[in-house]
Amino acid sequence: FDAALLWFTSFGYFDDDGNRAVLRELCRVLRPGGRAVIELNNLSRILTTFQRQSFVRRGADVLLDEHGDFDEQTGTMETTRTYIRDGEVREIRFDIRYFLPEELREWLLAAGFERIELLGAEGESFSLGSRRLVALARAPS
Repeated sequence: FDAALLWFTSFGYFDDDGNRAVLRELCRVLRPGGRAVIELNNLSRILTTFQRQSFVRRGADVLLDEHGDFDEQTGTMETTRTYIRDGEVREIRFDIRYFLPEELREWLLAAGFERIELLGAEGESFSLGSRRLVALARAPS
């Protein structure tokens, strides 16, 4: 492939070994010089602003209750979503691993990428206060 996009926090849903394998495979399937773009929440910002979240949403015939806890040691957001429809309750739990900017850079380099560029959500230079972290990585030529 010429390029691959992992957008809106679509990376980080496995354990560390699984996430590293995703990056290696991503690098493998790109043509020489191909590019990968990974866009995530900025862990640096989460660490300074996180508050336990909980919200309820009602729509049509569904009630959604979502709450999340953040584990600072592992960089993982542990989220539980509960859907209630017609009296039936369905609960989904998932974890998302977030990365400090330099940590993501190191993981991408270890996966075989080169020339890593870190940006903010709008393509501006990345800063610790950026809302999102966008990594642009190039496969070896």
